[in-house]
Amino acid sequence: MARAARLVATLAVCGACVTPAPAAILPLGPEGGRLLCTGRGGKRIPVAALDDGNGGILVLTRDPLTDPVNVPDGGDDIGLVRLDAGFLPIAGTDPCGDLLVGGTGHQTPRSGFAIAPGRYVVIASERGMDSASYTRVFAWGFDAAGRSIFPDIMVIPANPLPATDFPFGAPDGAGGFFIGWQEHPAGAMVTGRVLVHRFDESGRPVWPAPVVVSAGTLALGAFAGAISDGSGGAFVSWLEPFPGDPGGYQPLVQHIDAAGSPTLRAGGARVDPARRITIPMTLAPWRPARPGGAAGAIALAIAEVPRAHLILADGTRPWGAEGVALTPGPTGFTPSEPGFAIAPDGSLRVTWVENDGLRVERLVAHRLEADGGLPWPEPVVLIETDGIQRRSETVLADGTLAVAAEVTATDPRSPFGDLLAQAIDARGRIRAPLPGFDLCHAEGTQANPVLWPAAPGVAGMIWSDNREGYATHGADGYFTQSLAWTSRPRLEPRVSTPALRQGRSVVVSLAGDDLQPGLVADADAGLAVTVVAVDPLRADGPGDRLTLEIRAAANAPVGRHALGIVNPDGGAAADPIAVDVALDPARIDIDGSGRADGFDLVVLASTFGRASGEPGYAAAADIDGSGLVDGRDLALLAARFGDPFL
Repeated sequence: MARAARLVATLAVCGACVTPAPAAILPLGPEGGRLLCTGRGGKRIPVAALDDGNGGILVLTRDPLTDPVNVPDGGDDIGLVRLDAGFLPIAGTDPCGDLLVGGTGHQTPRSGFAIAPGRYVVIASERGMDSASYTRVFAWGFDAAGRSIFPDIMVIPANPLPATDFPFGAPDGAGGFFIGWQEHPAGAMVTGRVLVHRFDESGRPVWPAPVVVSAGTLALGAFAGAISDGSGGAFVSWLEPFPGDPGGYQPLVQHIDAAGSPTLRAGGARVDPARRITIPMTLAPWRPARPGGAAGAIALAIAEVPRAHLILADGTRPWGAEGVALTPGPTGFTPSEPGFAIAPDGSLRVTWVENDGLRVERLVAHRLEADGGLPWPEPVVLIETDGIQRRSETVLADGTLAVAAEVTATDPRSPFGDLLAQAIDARGRIRAPLPGFDLCHAEGTQANPVLWPAAPGVAGMIWSDNREGYATHGADGYFTQSLAWTSRPRLEPRVSTPALRQGRSVVVSLAGDDLQPGLVADADAGLAVTVVAVDPLRADGPGDRLTLEIRAAANAPVGRHALGIVNPDGGAAADPIAVDVALDPARIDIDGSGRADGFDLVVLASTFGRASGEPGYAAAADIDGSGLVDGRDLALLAARFGDPFL
């Protein structure tokens, strides 16, 4: 009870007790992050975080100085930072990253993923240092110790003669993987054909040859992507020219079955046949509600507003040609850059960036169900700032989406990047007020955040950082941080205040949000509060109802009383006018004789001016329960003097 009483007093000071507590994201590490590595020159960048299967994390990096043999050649290498559950380097490893793939020239990682427990693939490209060199794509398999797992070490999926670029890939769901790329014909270094190939767990081809998914030789693979269909096949997206389109290029989608045969029309299907899509677009996985149903992919695109198009392997569109609009209409902001993270229940957290055309950019999220439903009442703004550069997002086991974004610095001493963070639970409640949680804004550049689920209710992250005192040049340091959060409960104000007579009880129903089962409720002195129920207004959306029984003591102070609540996770809120306690008229008959008379006056006079806790104080004479026997008690007695009380 004392805990909640202190809470009520604290919130009352702010004068806005029905508002939630401020920032509820809690860094578990040092303020500004924990230094992981520094002292080695070069602009190193974390690319992806992979679960090592033992509670630790493998971080793929792009690093020009990882290779101890070919250093310094000025080219990028692919490194691997190995961290334990406490985000500390595993013994015997370099905190800046051990060499995974190196050699002369540039080896540039584009993505990384697990194909089986303890087995991983990095999709990458390689190019020589001289201007005459061309790029080739490759895949590299490795285990949690960074050892190669493919007999041929490097998987080069295409004819080595034409130049290849823009690699992309995905696990195939059967222990192998897909890799896609753009092939440049002789003399054409921008456009070409887009192909995809499938390989098994040993890096051996599953299909007899790569599958050409594009319609001609003018396709672009710059924003291409692939996802598994869950049955050994894949959905692939890329860009194709549309002569009548003012944008020039539009995304297409093709499905390839487990045997390597396209199932949609030759050259692929246009994502939105009627609208121009703002590039880029991204593919997200979709699984049928019933086992054995047709596989599908969700194309997340901006076509006037953010939309989700469901395309099945047989070409049908269960959500219609227009898809599901993620906003009801134009908002005055221009949307772009759709992204997503997958929740454990298969629903998506779809994100995008919005710009007002002046200086405000914001990161927005919505929840999308497998049936196309949008359980949140509307999209939720997560971060609002001057400019959003790069972002990372991950969903924890409880459905909470955690995001971190590199944003335009607000500190004039740091003209480059700062970091903001945010979390939003499965029911659409954000954990920090806008513009977002100020994660780090040290001098220099804080950039390239990468997030991962670290523990129940905790997200881990790493970023590159060249703040003064740690870096020699470029973004050459790594910092880590772990983030937790608490709820931000809110109690809604009510039109009328429930009345309660001294010595009696009342059941009160309060509307609010982010109220957790098991919360503790308390009120001012003289009132006892029992939590009857905490019920969500909707299963997957915001809004809760709190039902309380409030009992007033016989001598409870008359007047309005505040109520405070504390969630099990520590989030707190208060209602300054929860109940209005009315006088029990029988208290005017101080000695209980049945009449307000001189005997009552004598008792009141004998303790007049005494406060609760002082010698001579008589609670019975403190008629209004104020804690002081004073003129108000005398006035109450005088007003009913001589009246009977039966």
